[in-house]
Amino acid sequence: MAKKQSSRSTKPKKKPICGLVMPISDIDGCTAEHWARVRGIIEESLASDFEVQMVSDAPDSGVIQSDIVQNLATNPVVVCDVSGRNPNVMVELGLRLAIGMPVVIIKDDKTPRVFDVDPLRYVPYRRDLRYDAISDFKRELKDRVRGSIRRAEEDPKYSAFMDAFGPIKVARVDRLEAGVWELISDRLVRIEHRIATAASRDDLAVEDPSSVSVQSTETLTAVEKDELFETLRRLCDGLNEVSGRHVLQSCFRLFNKRLSRVYANSLYDEYLESTT
Repeated sequence: MAKKQSSRSTKPKKKPICGLVMPISDIDGCTAEHWARVRGIIEESLASDFEVQMVSDAPDSGVIQSDIVQNLATNPVVVCDVSGRNPNVMVELGLRLAIGMPVVIIKDDKTPRVFDVDPLRYVPYRRDLRYDAISDFKRELKDRVRGSIRRAEEDPKYSAFMDAFGPIKVARVDRLEAGVWELISDRLVRIEHRIATAASRDDLAVEDPSSVSVQSTETLTAVEKDELFETLRRLCDGLNEVSGRHVLQSCFRLFNKRLSRVYANSLYDEYLESTT
C-alpha cells in the first residue's frame, strides 16, 4: 500500500534581497524608459539568486527617506548605477559606503568616472544596450554580486570601499585618568623647560631671605608638603639650585597659595635636607 503523501507543502526558500540604486527619470539625455530597460536587465541577470528591489521601495507607505536608509543599512548587497551622475544616486551610494556593507557599482560607457569612488572597480555596460555587450555585462554583474556576498560572509570586517585603500592603521589612544598631582607635574615640566633655557638670567636669582618682608604666613599641610617634595624629586633632578628654587616657587602658585619668599626658601632647604 502506497504511503500517503504529506499534505504539507514545502515553501520555496526565500531569496535574499539585492538593493538597487539607479536613476529612474530623465537625466543626461536618457529617458525614464531607458532606465526601465536597464533595471530589467539587472533584475534578469540576478533573478536566479536574488530578489532585486529598489532601495526606495517599501511594502507600506511611510517616509520614503526613512525607507531608503533602512534598506541601505539592511540589504545584504546593493547594486548602484552611477550612470548620469544622478545626485540622489550619489548620496545613497555614499550612505551605503559609510555603512560598509557590500556594494557593486555599475556605469555606462558614456559617464565619466567619479573621482570620489574611483578606487572601486566598476562593472561597465554600453549605454546603447547592445545585446552582445549586455550579455557579457550580465555575467560579470552576477559574478561580482556573488563575490561581494561571499567576501562579506568570509570576513565580517570586509568593506568594499575601505579595503580598496589597503591596510589602514589607526592610532590607538589610551584613556588615562590623571589626578591633580599628575596634572601639576605636567605643568611643572613645561615650567622646567622654560627655566632650563633661561637659567643664567638675573631675574631667576633668589633674593636674600633677610631682605624680603613676609607678606603671608600661610603654610602647607604635612600632606601637601610630602606631595610637593615628591613632585620636586621627579622634576628637579639635574637642575641647579637657582632653577630648583624657582620651580618650587611655581609649585606654590599651582597650590593657589600666597607664600612668602622666606617660607619658600626655608621649604626648599628642608627639601634639600630630605634628599641627602
